[in-house]
Amino acid sequence: MVVGAGPAGTALALLLARAGVAVELVESQRRHSALIRGDGLMPSGLAALNRMGLDFLLTRLPRQELRGWSFLLEGRVLFSVAEPIGGSARCSLIDTPSLLEGMLEEALACPNLILRRGRAVKELLLEPEDTLAESGGPGRLAGVVLDDGTRLPAVLVVGCDGRGSTIRRLTGLELEEDNPPLEVLWFELENEAAAHLQPWIAGRFATLIGDAGSYALFGTARGGVRLGWLQERGAAGSPIPWPERWARSAPPELAALLRSLPTSSLGPPLRLTVRSGLAPHWQRPGLLLLGDAAHPMSPLRAQGLNMALRDALVAAELLLPVLHGDGPQPTATGLIGSSYGDPGATGSGQASPDPATEEIPGRRKRLQQLDQTLVAIAEARLPEIRAVQALQRQELGRGELLRRQPWLRRLLAATASVSGPLLSRRWQAGQPTLRTGLPLPEGPA
Repeated sequence: MVVGAGPAGTALALLLARAGVAVELVESQRRHSALIRGDGLMPSGLAALNRMGLDFLLTRLPRQELRGWSFLLEGRVLFSVAEPIGGSARCSLIDTPSLLEGMLEEALACPNLILRRGRAVKELLLEPEDTLAESGGPGRLAGVVLDDGTRLPAVLVVGCDGRGSTIRRLTGLELEEDNPPLEVLWFELENEAAAHLQPWIAGRFATLIGDAGSYALFGTARGGVRLGWLQERGAAGSPIPWPERWARSAPPELAALLRSLPTSSLGPPLRLTVRSGLAPHWQRPGLLLLGDAAHPMSPLRAQGLNMALRDALVAAELLLPVLHGDGPQPTATGLIGSSYGDPGATGSGQASPDPATEEIPGRRKRLQQLDQTLVAIAEARLPEIRAVQALQRQELGRGELLRRQPWLRRLLAATASVSGPLLSRRWQAGQPTLRTGLPLPEGPA
């Protein structure tokens, strides 16, 4: 049972179903386009898609490779770095909802996968006490109950339901957060407004910091422009129009373009709290957390999508040998067979073996092996997640220092010919991990 059809959940469900595992995928939203998604595909995410055999999906969706990164202070370019960096593949911007729909299409071609959209999990099912392994720990999860009362038993529940994970909350797994009191206001510019700014952006990801504030500016895979304005959480509004506020931190050419934007081109922004952290424990018997449910990623430097894909890859590669062990799989009664006739379910499904036919000692051993594998998955992923989040915190801290210290911004801007190259080298030193991640465990032959 995979809860959440974001990058981690959809990829995991596809990988397991493609290998013959009976899977149900539950998603509370009916359309991916209604959700906020990160669109930055790093070489680390691309490598994961390649290893999954899903890189062909990228040829079917809107995609724009980045040409470089620019950092501007007080309207002056501090430094720019061209893509690719360090010989790795280019970073690119993709249409993530299209990628998710492509993965779902591949998953639904598997006869043993069922998709339930528009249904949320409200409760968890536990194993009866007399069938639990003698671990002395909390009861083993045995499935979920949906908001319409449908009971869905499962041998394993994987929570991939995002930073506000219901599964994490219901299981009592704590999240250690390191959230700065910040939020990002995302503005989407399309059509004429986007075409107005694209010549200046020129395929770059630009970060601008000045007296008026700080923001990121970049083109989207579909030809639009996205602007993310960083501010303190709950900051009071300003009577100054947004284009004028942006222009005050921009170089003259961009400032003129921003000031000439038609007011009608700006809709209300999407407000996203900067929330990051790490669950010290991603698992309990019968449960695994992945993606933002286990480690909410800061929006800085586009890591959420990439870490989610890598979570799913490692989880699938470690789970499959256990699920394909000798004898019947330890699958909950009616995991797939109970879905026949449900109008909310998509996919044909195949009835799963009844664990009641398996002797209790053998079943306990199989479940113990599965739970040990969940611990191994978390241990395999934690080093990379910790490393990436530490680098994100460093970059965010440097940006906040510049945002709050006008004298430092002006000093660096005035000495850009000297300070720029030094800061560029320092910035690039942290890029290998943010771009390519740490080495993943070797997959199965």
